[in-house]
Amino acid sequence: MIAIASWRFGGRPAACLCVVALAVAVLLAFAFSRNLVDPLQRLQDATSAMAQGQRDVATVAAMGNDEITALTRQFDAMAARVREDEAKLVQSEKLSAVGRVVSGIAHELNNPLAAILHFAENLLSEDTQSTADREMLLSVATQARRARAIVRDLLSFVRARTQNQEAADIRDVMRHAAEGVAPVEVETGAIVSVESQATEMPYVLIDEGGIEQVLTNLIVNGAQSAGAGGTVTVTVTSTGDRVRLSVSDTGPGVPDEVLPRIFEPFFTTKGPGKGTGLGLSVSLGIVEQHGGQLTVENRPTGGATFAFDVPVHPDQEAAAAEIRERAEHTNGSVSGPRVDGEIVMVIDDEESIRAALRLFLERSGWRVEEAESGRAALAMLLTAPPNRYRAVITDLTMPDVTGIELHDTLAATRPDLCARLIISTGETISDTVVSFRARSGKPFLEKPFEFDALTALLEQMP
Repeated sequence: MIAIASWRFGGRPAACLCVVALAVAVLLAFAFSRNLVDPLQRLQDATSAMAQGQRDVATVAAMGNDEITALTRQFDAMAARVREDEAKLVQSEKLSAVGRVVSGIAHELNNPLAAILHFAENLLSEDTQSTADREMLLSVATQARRARAIVRDLLSFVRARTQNQEAADIRDVMRHAAEGVAPVEVETGAIVSVESQATEMPYVLIDEGGIEQVLTNLIVNGAQSAGAGGTVTVTVTSTGDRVRLSVSDTGPGVPDEVLPRIFEPFFTTKGPGKGTGLGLSVSLGIVEQHGGQLTVENRPTGGATFAFDVPVHPDQEAAAAEIRERAEHTNGSVSGPRVDGEIVMVIDDEESIRAALRLFLERSGWRVEEAESGRAALAMLLTAPPNRYRAVITDLTMPDVTGIELHDTLAATRPDLCARLIISTGETISDTVVSFRARSGKPFLEKPFEFDALTALLEQMP
């Protein structure tokens, strides 16, 4: 009896130890499975799912600070980034496809727009119309320019604008933008003014065409908002290594509910026929390409102010020399004497464009020879005596010999004529055209262009 009792009493601790050991083992197994095996299994399953093309996956990482938990969380973050990058890639591919379509459409639209604007400008240069007819012609020209702006905004939206940064005097850019919206001033009744808060401004390093496009969009929006009797003020200030531009209007301002969406593509509060909702979105993209931000705020006194900044040129002396050299070239100091009756060749497969250019050029004192194709033009140019043509204006997209092929042929065989080549095209964003523009260095006139721009180029020809 004593032995049995001793066994029972003495064996109780051993049994307890066994139970405790078993419980600890179960807990360790559970913890091992929960914190190591299960996360690794989820990680394996998620990796396998991603490899099979699934993207909406996650490991549901366990709580903790150990290496396995950190690994699963890193996988979840990686999977999220993959989803974001893939969505951006899909969007980029969609925009690229849209860009190719828009590019083709732009070329087809810009040719008739060019003919319309050119004929309207030709008629407006005469003094034979009645007041009513002149107003109608002004309206035709204004609407053609508006259509041109829409096409250019579409092109800028579907493909990032190619940067061509160079030294510039920002006050000249502001002045050009303000002068370019003169028809909008007439249409809206608003008054546009340009102000500088210093007698001198540092030269800037910008894509001049892009910044002018931004200012034009902002001024047009401001004029439409301010309306008859309202004002739009364009101001520039220097802020160290940046120059800040602002466009303020005296309109009603931007409603609070509109502010969060104002830079969204295709979002507009304007009525039918007043806007596409692309101007601010495109402007934002151009400003960001210059390392800046486009902001908007309502003024306490009424109206709104849009502002952005651009970089100051790092070498002011070099910038001044570059601008001075361009000005001398533009002023014709390197060109030959202008003689009435000099010949300009116009190459375009669109008869209406050739006719409109001929009318303008002949009225301006030039003689004109035409070619309806690149092949026909080369037959005339390659056999022409030296100095027969003061300038050669060519389209790029032609069915037989393209403008690019014509340029390359002249560069190899008639460099004297290649030096007098002016490119006129409605297709500007394709990789082929962008590459050609960069390597050729030739002046480009983007259809539909103003006759003043053509005149300036003709006077620069050597």
